[in-house]
Amino acid sequence: MKKILSLIAMLVMTATAFAETTNEKIVEDNYALAGNVLSPKAVTVNWDTQKLVAVLDMTTCSDTENERVFSVSNNKTDVANWDQTNGGSTVHLFYTKDAKVWTGAGMETFHQKFAVQYRYQGDASATSHYKEVTDPSTVTVVMDKTGISIDGELVFPAAEMPNLYGEGEN
Repeated sequence: MKKILSLIAMLVMTATAFAETTNEKIVEDNYALAGNVLSPKAVTVNWDTQKLVAVLDMTTCSDTENERVFSVSNNKTDVANWDQTNGGSTVHLFYTKDAKVWTGAGMETFHQKFAVQYRYQGDASATSHYKEVTDPSTVTVVMDKTGISIDGELVFPAAEMPNLYGEGEN
């Protein structure tokens, strides 16, 4: 992915170094990855009161299938892995600008479509949900106690990711 308009973690987290709740950005506004990878960052999340918000510009993505946008995991070793081998539970968000993608139903043409895929150790395959976006220049992804929403529509319910929504770091 060449550019992310702003991957903002409007993650209201309680940090042990602070006596009060604070907002913390994981990356600065208008940060462009330009092919780089962000290092995993551990935060403790209370999904009842906190959320992760990412506002993305997907227009400069390549035409290849399944560009990884970001992943959230409860295990730093497994966050970048497809197979969860260290007790991890991870949700990956992929974006396809315009390409043929292999799915459980065979080859499908994806146009401006997100694949939200959840894996956990012992899972033989991913649980996937899909969302096509109308305006790839401003896509809002929210992960909160209800699950993952894209542009205001619940795409992946939290109940389908119970291991990820447990207590501890994500």
